[in-house]
Amino acid sequence: MNDNYFKEYEELGKKWIKGEVLIEEFGKFKLNPKQIEFLNSFKAESIISGGFRSGKTVAMIIKMYLMCVCFPNNRVLLGRKTVSDIVSATLPAVFDVFPPGTYEYKV
Repeated sequence: MNDNYFKEYEELGKKWIKGEVLIEEFGKFKLNPKQIEFLNSFKAESIISGGFRSGKTVAMIIKMYLMCVCFPNNRVLLGRKTVSDIVSATLPAVFDVFPPGTYEYKV
């Protein structure tokens, strides 16, 4: 893993959690308005809705990643209706968002 890559996101996460930055892009992702609203919401409960391939999973994975950076050594349970949904739709988003070497997963 590239430590500079992680440090960059760690600094972003610290500023984000304090409300100092509004995240509109993350890595290679340019976020749409619904993703920006969801990602930058700090309400106790947030909902994002949209059609197939509208970016819901990517927005949720980015938010999950930033929360993990801000609150290290935690565990996250990520589920879907079926295992095949996790393998085909969720894990590719995790692999795109999380820097290599920063996660473990079990299916």
